Amino acid sequence: MGGGSVVLGIVQLAIGWRGMTATGEAATSSSGLVAIASGALFVTVGLTVLARDFAGARNNEEVPENAPPFLRLAANLLNIVLLAIFAIIASVLASGTLFDLQPQLGSLATPFRIFMGALALVLWYGVAHLTVSLLRRSGRAK
Repeated sequence: MGGGSVVLGIVQLAIGWRGMTATGEAATSSSGLVAIASGALFVTVGLTVLARDFAGARNNEEVPENAPPFLRLAANLLNIVLLAIFAIIASVLASGTLFDLQPQLGSLATPFRIFMGALALVLWYGVAHLTVSLLRRSGRAK
């Protein structure tokens, strides 16, 4: 599952970097960014699954204490990166600078942006919390 996710993510990244849509049409800058963001998300999810599997975590378990330190660190860092990607996406949608949501959502565009802004704040708090807790566990910050 992890390897398949990484491959799909690489395809999405290639589409985004190349500036083309999946149908071969010229992409707008926002659709290219969507492809890049979704590709980064898929790659990160795949790498997270692979790191957790190699470390010995099974069925929503934590990474075992006896796992190699680099795999424990990789799994923790990838969890933080994954949450950060979701926070970036929520922040971009909340700001409304890259995407005009009015044609798709009509009168719901403003409430949607407010909701995404609140979600972005929660996600960024989660990124900060996970980062601080990782540093504390590693003994680098007190």
